[in-house]
Amino acid sequence: MDADLGTGRRDLVSTAVLNLGWDDDVACAAQLDADAVVPVLRDGAFTALGG
Repeated sequence: MDADLGTGRRDLVSTAVLNLGWDDDVACAAQLDADAVVPVLRDGAFTALGG
């Protein structure tokens, strides 16, 4: 599997999102295994789960 899920996936992203200039955000969100932790909302604050 590609480590970069953004490759070939750009056509699935809303044109409106891209027109807002969020290309970098979309590319970052599409990366596989980019982070070792997942943010979890607990008691009104985000804490790390994992890692």
